[in-house]
Amino acid sequence: MGWEWPHDMSIGLSMLRRGGLFLSRRALVLGAIGLACPRMAAADGEGVPLSLQVELCTKVVKYDKNWKARARDRVRVGILLNEKLAESHHAATTLRREFEDARAIGGLPVVVELIPFVDAAALRSTVEHKRFAIVYLTPGLARDAAAIASALGGADVLSISALPGDVPAGIVLGFDLVSSQPKLWVNLTSAQRQNVAFEPQALKLMKVFR
Repeated sequence: MGWEWPHDMSIGLSMLRRGGLFLSRRALVLGAIGLACPRMAAADGEGVPLSLQVELCTKVVKYDKNWKARARDRVRVGILLNEKLAESHHAATTLRREFEDARAIGGLPVVVELIPFVDAAALRSTVEHKRFAIVYLTPGLARDAAAIASALGGADVLSISALPGDVPAGIVLGFDLVSSQPKLWVNLTSAQRQNVAFEPQALKLMKVFR
């Protein structure tokens, strides 16, 4: 692979401009907002802004060895929401807009669908039936994160949460701010159960849970 992630995510904007994890000017601006205004970032995903999370997501999936086989002809993204919470609805609509604006991930078109959460078993059935490549949890599902992770065991899907606290509970990927810098969290046990295999160079940059 021609480009490798820097060993320090706080390496600075000069490296990022050369084509690292944040490839677009838009992502650079969002990163600057997150650094300068952590309270603003916290209001949109309690840490890393949702728009920046999507930017990161579109880059990090390329380091999953099983990504292309999982996505097949298009990237199907299921955004899971708690219908009872306005915060969850807001996050879901924001994520849908950001993914649709991205248009393509790894050269494949993106199809986004909102999924009202009923229970973990129903989610597993939906994931398999609609062949989602990504299931994205919005805020308001923390109590169900462990059950969701258990239900998705054996499924071929990358689970992601807008909140990093869901990763220790079993969701595969999340995003946090560490010293005002974005940091990826990964649950390696759940990743293996969900057929997600990040390359070692990517794992070195993540906070790993097992």
